[in-house]
Amino acid sequence: MQLLSFIENGSFAAGDLENLMQMALWDHLPEQERELLLHVSVFPRFSLSQATAFSGLTAAKTEGLLRERRVFVHFDRETRQFYFHSLFHAFLRERFQLLPEERRKATYLLGGELAEKAGDRMNTLRFYYHSGEWERFFALPLTSYEIADIVNEETKPMILDILVHTPMEVKRKYPGALVPLAFTLFFLHEKQKLLLIKDEIDEIIAASRLTETEKDALLGEMELLLSFLDYNRIGDMSLHHRKALALLGGPANLISVKSTWTFGSPSVLFLFYREAGKLDAALAEMDDCMPIYYQLTHGHGSGAEIIMRAEAHFLRGEAEEAEILCHKALFTADSKGQNSIYNCGLFLLARIAVLRGDENLLADALGSLEERCRHHAEDLGRYTLDLAKGFIDLLLRNKEALPDWIVAGEINEKRLVIMAQPFAHMLYGRYLLEQREYGKLIGVCQYFLQLSAIFPNLLPQIYGNLYLAQAYFATGKQEKALAALKIAADIAFADRIYMPFAENYSGIRALLPAVCGLAGRVEREAIESLAQALETAETTLGSQKLRLTPRKWR
Repeated sequence: MQLLSFIENGSFAAGDLENLMQMALWDHLPEQERELLLHVSVFPRFSLSQATAFSGLTAAKTEGLLRERRVFVHFDRETRQFYFHSLFHAFLRERFQLLPEERRKATYLLGGELAEKAGDRMNTLRFYYHSGEWERFFALPLTSYEIADIVNEETKPMILDILVHTPMEVKRKYPGALVPLAFTLFFLHEKQKLLLIKDEIDEIIAASRLTETEKDALLGEMELLLSFLDYNRIGDMSLHHRKALALLGGPANLISVKSTWTFGSPSVLFLFYREAGKLDAALAEMDDCMPIYYQLTHGHGSGAEIIMRAEAHFLRGEAEEAEILCHKALFTADSKGQNSIYNCGLFLLARIAVLRGDENLLADALGSLEERCRHHAEDLGRYTLDLAKGFIDLLLRNKEALPDWIVAGEINEKRLVIMAQPFAHMLYGRYLLEQREYGKLIGVCQYFLQLSAIFPNLLPQIYGNLYLAQAYFATGKQEKALAALKIAADIAFADRIYMPFAENYSGIRALLPAVCGLAGRVEREAIESLAQALETAETTLGSQKLRLTPRKWR
């Protein structure tokens, strides 16, 4: 900036960075170029065609203007998009806010149209919201795939504002849009607001001029939406699915087969294991209920019940049965294009490979998982690879390979919806345990045990109490350590779940006899056998080459 100032003015400039940008650069730009930069600054990244729409010039001239400022406007060759230097972007955004309101709204409106055309769901919502043209958003064809990706801390107030304050005449004009928009409240964990919106939707449907068949179809969509209020109670969800199927007479529009089924989690059992001693009953319910859901959603989530049963076998130490079902689930999921379920299968294969010390199977599973996640970064599944690979890296004492956001404990709605957050806390807790940050670990465990009690999810409660037991024991609090280990054992042993104990065996070995006693001989022997296999595998697999990515390894 000082160099530019010297070239333009023959002297160096005084003042802060903003003043320097103003004097050395901004004041010397032609008006046409200023206008272009201000308009496209609403985008985090933008294409040449989007910039051309704002400039009113030819594509060649627009590109020339952008490339003239290559110090401040960069080009990503892979995505074919332009983006600003962060400091210059902040400078432009401040100046954009100084424009008259009508000009800002006009820019947002055009930006919304361009984002919609490009399939950029997040910016479509953001720009239409700020333009004040909320009806544009109601007019969009919305499904779970279109809306799941737009739900985060930034968009939450926008969505709530649109749902609550859109004029009633607009809502009545688009009754079919209300159900998918209300679906966002589930992802936002706003159950009470969803129930209030439900009553409003029922009134709008009843008062509409739709035919009875069309009204039944919307009520069926509503039943499907209401099923998520009973997440993760399998039987209760299925009652809504059966009502929805009866009203619709076929598939619904709310759920897109392209959407991730697992909310970004690499495990189905993690999502639906909620009552101690009732895992087998939950597996039977999945077998009974999923076929109804498949009829309602064109096979969305196909293979979920199979992979959940495979995971149960694995957690019980029955690796052979787990692998057979895992391959069955992979073929079932792939036949319907259900990538999120396929990823769960690959994650389970990787865990089986670790248990066996099978280098080839581990490389194949992780390589395929990485490739699928890179090519199918679908709505809520953007961080599935980090969760799955992070879990394996921690098993193999390879904590250096963990993603930065897990190491920092940045587990929030920016990355994961609330249903998947406890899984990330399982990794973060294990990392803190490896780091021997016991005080922090105890606090984190207490937090995520509360979080995992919301639905509830029992696997995080098992792991969380195992971590607490080790942290308390390491800090000389043996009674608390035994109490935490007993909670984990009471949950897990009721369903013959041993793998989490084997994965944490070195830290709980001294405590197990006091918790298991004579009556727990079967459990102890199962845990010790699995722990020995994992220890052997860690020696075999925990070599330097595992620090490479699966692709480089091959």
